[in-house]
Amino acid sequence: MWVTMNDYPTFWGVNDETGRTLEITFTGYYNGNNNQEILSVRIDTPDNPVLQRMSNEEFETYILDLYSSYSGNNNSADIIDVTVTETTMKSVITTVTKAVSTETITTASEPVKTIVTTEKVKPKESSDYLAYLAFIKAFSSEIEREFDDMMILYHCYYLYDINNDGTYELLVHIGESEADAAILIYSVDEDGTPVELGEIGGGHTRLIEKDGNLCSDLCHMGYQFVEKVTMTKDSGSWVIKKSTVSEDDNLSDYKNYGIQIKGYDISDTSAIEELCPKELLEDKPHVNAYVKTYDYSGREGFESRLYIEGDFAYVTVEARYNDDDFEFNEYDYDETLDGIVVYQGSSSYVPVLYVTPYSKASVSGDVITCNIPVNASETIKTGGFSYALNKEMKGQINCNGETVAGFTTDYVVNGGAVGKVRSSLGDKWHITAKNICYNYDVTWYELWDFDDGDYYGWVDENFIDFY
Repeated sequence: MWVTMNDYPTFWGVNDETGRTLEITFTGYYNGNNNQEILSVRIDTPDNPVLQRMSNEEFETYILDLYSSYSGNNNSADIIDVTVTETTMKSVITTVTKAVSTETITTASEPVKTIVTTEKVKPKESSDYLAYLAFIKAFSSEIEREFDDMMILYHCYYLYDINNDGTYELLVHIGESEADAAILIYSVDEDGTPVELGEIGGGHTRLIEKDGNLCSDLCHMGYQFVEKVTMTKDSGSWVIKKSTVSEDDNLSDYKNYGIQIKGYDISDTSAIEELCPKELLEDKPHVNAYVKTYDYSGREGFESRLYIEGDFAYVTVEARYNDDDFEFNEYDYDETLDGIVVYQGSSSYVPVLYVTPYSKASVSGDVITCNIPVNASETIKTGGFSYALNKEMKGQINCNGETVAGFTTDYVVNGGAVGKVRSSLGDKWHITAKNICYNYDVTWYELWDFDDGDYYGWVDENFIDFY
């Protein structure tokens, strides 16, 4: 059984003298059963963007060759007696990182903010990027909720101005495996809402820049396929177009077509925040939220209401039952004042709520998780709708051997506490029905005595025989 390592260090940088880029993601595995010294390492470099399985010796050779190519020095004194385990793997990576520190290699926790590319002007700050910020935060929360601590292969994003209009597009690279990986491309519409323009394949793929153009570079088992990605207008809307740059098979070494574009982990919003006006980012909303559950009066079932307090313009509420069953709604501040009905039913299987506050500028705050209590703390009225009959109806009480009561309007119509006008009505008493109401799965009639007009209250239709 191959055991996944807990830490996956990523190093990225540009050689100051040669301009070569380097990005290595050590997503290592070691054999947990017999401690074989074999390692799988994902090496994302321009020369070798593939997943490799290598032995202890092969890994040591690779590190030494890498050190030599970037520093011009093949001194192996600092890297000896490598044992491929989780602990020593981290130690080796740390040693190599220190050895090539002059080549501006940094760790993922200290990301390089720019990348050497062709001459492109960095877009200016804009409030439009707040939409990306909210989108990525929601996406990150979704990934965290769905996968928890389980690692998925792709969970990153990129920023790139595909159509050279001065505004970055947002590219989200997502996938549990190479087979289902995809790169989704978004822009911001006139209303400041992220809109998907299209997607490109994401398995065994990296994004590169060549001559000022965005390209996808797929490399797998000696096959390399490079596509140029562009944006064109179609019926007034932007759409993604792809055109083949090159396609090669049976390669022993993959070709380097361009400079790799810097990606960011889906949980790291720093790249987007740099593009947002700082004064708007400071307007961060916050909420306190809780749920109360109420029993229905007079019938089975309960209702749960979400109450929200805080400083916000609107909130989104996701009610998640499981990975495939969820509801998503958005509410303005005024809609939350009296509580939001988030669940109605009788089942003990209720959703978990995720509440995200937003400011007027669509800056999102911290997500609040709310569990719905199944046990009710109070009872609420579950009233029906009553209306006058078009024509009064005549009839008589039919007790069917039971005790028949006449109930109050507050109970039958308003859903209040159980109350009775008369505890027992006589069998075959003549009545006049003037109003009707349906509540508690029962049709009720409001009755008066036919002869003297005494008021009997509301009676179940099953105890009335109409003429």
